[in-house]
Amino acid sequence: MSDVKALYAFDAGRYAVRSWPDQGGVVYDEADATLYEVSSLACEVLTLLHGQPARTAIDLVRSLIDETPDEQEVLLMEGMLDQLVELGVLTSLAP
Repeated sequence: MSDVKALYAFDAGRYAVRSWPDQGGVVYDEADATLYEVSSLACEVLTLLHGQPARTAIDLVRSLIDETPDEQEVLLMEGMLDQLVELGVLTSLAP
């Protein structure tokens, strides 16, 4: 795990999320009408971040599995979060 824990935030004012059980979902960018297909896990994470303060990857994994995550789980979450940052759906903030 990285020493610096990035905080991730979701801009719910610009993006809307729609999910379907066991099928993933889409994120709609209201600024330019772009749709992004995302996994079920990404939808769950975006729902956790919706209207909430920025959170770390460790916090998000802990919320999803209800226990302390191991290093591999956190690294996988960080990878997914970084992909969402690249799309512009999330913002990554230095702590």
